[in-house]
Amino acid sequence: MKVFYRLAFWSFSLVTLVASAQFAHAANKGHITLQTIVQKESFSLDEKGKEKRELIPAGTVTPGEEVIYTIFFTNIDKQPVEGVEIVDHIPTNTLYKAESAFGPGTAIKFSVDGGANFDSPENLRVALDDGTVRPATPSDYSHVRWQYQSPLLAGQRGYVRFRAIVK
Repeated sequence: MKVFYRLAFWSFSLVTLVASAQFAHAANKGHITLQTIVQKESFSLDEKGKEKRELIPAGTVTPGEEVIYTIFFTNIDKQPVEGVEIVDHIPTNTLYKAESAFGPGTAIKFSVDGGANFDSPENLRVALDDGTVRPATPSDYSHVRWQYQSPLLAGQRGYVRFRAIVK
């Protein structure tokens, strides 16, 4: 069974980030659950003066701040699910942070055309208004796609993640 999940972030502003996951298309819906969280890094010193890093809810953010989008998924079926793809768009008013997409056991590709086509960064091109074409940069990315490379076993959990900079 092949399952495709697309996420949509319904609400975003420069001040507050709210994330919601939505199935746009899923064969055999209900086999995988998704949860999306938006966080940022917080740095503090511990009692010995050593820097401590932790992820906290994004809450209020300002331009230039980095946010971390993490999508947790679980196969809630009693059977393995093959061909799991998770697609997420880069939220409005953010720019994808280069080389930040991560997902254990996944192949990661990007889109610069609203999610219609995906490829590796070195193969992506952007057409300019004057008709010329240039290589895409991370700021051109509109979507990230993670393709799970093995069957997702019954009860198996995983996550994918990327970072973005608030405009």
